[in-house]
Amino acid sequence: MIYRKVKTNLSRTLSSIEQDKATSDDYVKCILADPQIAAYIVQALVPEFKEMEAEKIIPCIGEPTVMLRFPERLGVKIQNVNNESVDEDDGKIIYDIKFPLYYNGKRREFIINIEAQKSSKKSKLGYQLENRIAYYMGRMISEQKGTEFVNSNYDDLKSVYTIWICMDTKKSEDSIIEFGMKSSLIYGKIKKIPQIDKLNGALINVRTRATKNKKQSKNKLIGMLEELFSKSEFIEKRRYLKKTMDLK
Repeated sequence: MIYRKVKTNLSRTLSSIEQDKATSDDYVKCILADPQIAAYIVQALVPEFKEMEAEKIIPCIGEPTVMLRFPERLGVKIQNVNNESVDEDDGKIIYDIKFPLYYNGKRREFIINIEAQKSSKKSKLGYQLENRIAYYMGRMISEQKGTEFVNSNYDDLKSVYTIWICMDTKKSEDSIIEFGMKSSLIYGKIKKIPQIDKLNGALINVRTRATKNKKQSKNKLIGMLEELFSKSEFIEKRRYLKKTMDLK
């Protein structure tokens, strides 16, 4: 298994699966890491970007690190990179996709992780996926010490988003679920309750492998992902994405 930094090209990646240049997992990760696709994910889930056009979000996305099993089959130029998070006590996790997100021309303000998950069912995983999402949220916060902030400079802590895209959703259950910390007042009076917006998670349930006869999701982001991961021909995917998302 190799961990790489990769610049993806949407058109090339879309056609690669039909040319048998990539495994299915690598194909999905490169699609999700492409700035054109990542911009729509950011737009849907990060409040600061919801009113921005996807095209204007693309320059805010830093170069992603992507964990690939067989990068040589993708035909892309890559450089070595380590996409692991290692803690002496908590062990190691490997992020599928991770990238910094900039806002208002500032240095990185958010850290985004996207995970491609074949199933969200406990019967297949052996655990509740929501608990794993919570764990990733915590690790993305704790690993910032010594990199994003030092000593007690906690105000330098960056907001994190771990976004999980699951691909075995039932026909009527396409959905997006957000996770996070919510402040509530249980006693006393206060003018403004402080909110914690540093830990954020999301679960996107996608009905993948959509056939031509299956109606697209009414949600724009899910509809796009359904088409990307469908068995449609490359030309059909390009036509759909150009018409509905203005993707190049």
